[in-house]
Amino acid sequence: MAVRDPFPEPSTGRRKPAGRGIERRAVEGARAGLDCGSAQNGGKLEFPASRKPPEECPVTGVAALAKSFKFRQDRPLRHLLAFGISAHRVRLRLNMLRADFLEIIGDLACAKELAARIWPEAEAMGFADIAERARELLDDRTILMEFERDWNRFKHTDEDISFGNLSDQELRVFARDGLESLGLPPDRLEVLEQYCKSLREVARERSSWCRHLEMLEDMRQTRNPATAFSVLPSRKCVCVKLGYETENVSSDAQALISDLKRLYCGNCKDRNPKQQ
Repeated sequence: MAVRDPFPEPSTGRRKPAGRGIERRAVEGARAGLDCGSAQNGGKLEFPASRKPPEECPVTGVAALAKSFKFRQDRPLRHLLAFGISAHRVRLRLNMLRADFLEIIGDLACAKELAARIWPEAEAMGFADIAERARELLDDRTILMEFERDWNRFKHTDEDISFGNLSDQELRVFARDGLESLGLPPDRLEVLEQYCKSLREVARERSSWCRHLEMLEDMRQTRNPATAFSVLPSRKCVCVKLGYETENVSSDAQALISDLKRLYCGNCKDRNPKQQ
């Protein structure tokens, strides 16, 4: 009488024994390997849950299905974690906006108190932009504070001294802004830059040589949009206190200033520079 094998070899036909397909699907969902049996386990199917050898972590049937279910459960967990971090960031950003508002209305003490609570939390969470804004408020480095400091310096500094200290790059920006405000074509920018440089030279002379030095300019050309700054305007250099002026007319501001100083300023007792 033949003895029936209690653990038959798995069928390779299209029709599968009941339950076998469930195990295979569970293992495929868990990205597991498949061991079709050996002499040691009596031909029993084993489903390792990892890429490790079968003898290290065999998982069969329901265990493989549970492993697959756990993987699926991790996804909403990650989504919830991401949502929590995002909500935390929004809360800190809103608090930072509140601190900015307090600074604008002049309540700097409350603004800094709020920023002092925001900064360590944002730093710990890795929200670098929010942490930096809070740090700027605590260190008195906000845009509003910088603007107020610049404005106060401008109010307490003579405009000739300020304009005379402009760099070439700042002067170029000044000329470009003037071109746009006057609505002039771009090809006149070079002439306008030269004009601004002559104004800077006059400002420097008024600061270091004499505050009474001025330039008289023929404004008919400058005020006409069709001709404004197509060429440098003609000018004279004058002393507004004593009424002296250069005889020649030129677009070269430096040459005109030199002529006035040579002719009238050598022994002038009324010379009064802005910077002593």
